[in-house]
Amino acid sequence: MRVWIDIDNAPHVQIFRPIISRLRERGATVEVTSRGRTFVPELLQAAGIEHTLISRGQPAGVLAKAGALLGRSLSLARFAAGKRFDVAVGHGSRSLPPAARMVRVPNLTMFDYEHISTWLFRRFCDRILVPRAISGAGNGAHPRGPWKHFDGFKEEIYLAEFRPDPSIRARLGVREDEILAVVRPPSRTAHYHDNRSAEILDAVIGKLAGRPGVRAAWLKRDPKDAPPAWRADNIIVPESSLDGPSLLATADLAVSGGGTMNREAALLGTPAYSIFTGTQGALDAELIRQGRLIQIGAPDQVERIDLKRKSAPDRPALNTRLRDFVVDQIEDLARRQ
Repeated sequence: MRVWIDIDNAPHVQIFRPIISRLRERGATVEVTSRGRTFVPELLQAAGIEHTLISRGQPAGVLAKAGALLGRSLSLARFAAGKRFDVAVGHGSRSLPPAARMVRVPNLTMFDYEHISTWLFRRFCDRILVPRAISGAGNGAHPRGPWKHFDGFKEEIYLAEFRPDPSIRARLGVREDEILAVVRPPSRTAHYHDNRSAEILDAVIGKLAGRPGVRAAWLKRDPKDAPPAWRADNIIVPESSLDGPSLLATADLAVSGGGTMNREAALLGTPAYSIFTGTQGALDAELIRQGRLIQIGAPDQVERIDLKRKSAPDRPALNTRLRDFVVDQIEDLARRQ
């Protein structure tokens, strides 16, 4: 079986790393294409995953995004032409489904945020995997046709058997008695960008900057991101990619304008705070209901952030079968062509 996987965003490196490993254990040949944004090439290299880079960047604006999507789809189709792939796989990669259809390769995608436009996936994908929590919500995530549902969170694919790197705090120069906060700003180019989240982020930094006994790791979304305008000796801005789950496991709290990092933190037992101001997804709502995620919806709510050393992590039981479920779905689709 020949499998083509397209990785176009940083969290997807973690998702596909164990999937690629399991596919190869089962005898599959796997080729990976990547997109040069959000540290994707650097993370793939760190994970030891060979890949072919197809386009860079993420433009802002509807027309620019549409042009980039079309251009990358054509480039992906050229890459795949003649390679006789049995199946193509992505996680929300919008360029992959039309490219796979052009070269007549069955394709499977996953996504876990229901408030997105799904018409492209519904039009071009042969199978769509989504968490059961969003199966009846939002924009087309309905249990019909190619939709397949799973229990839990996609992050469980790689966190279920995760073992943290115990050296990461020391490598950042953070003492064991210091409070370590991980901060990831909201995306400025995503379709869900909202200026309110930037205002909340400023308030978060105001709470952390210069605070005695507190260190914060500010995670850029892209290597080309300009450094923050503020300066504070206790805020670290790593210039290279880090092992995100290990960082979150050792952190005392996490603040993010996106979903994946907050869910990782919550599933690892680290207090998580969301400054995402778009339409709330069902998965985040479930974590809030469980008390594992706290929503910060306005600058004056940053006082809800509890700056203290984390006690023993309170980790929920994770779905250890999710990786193999995804691999089974990939193999099943390949057999049906």
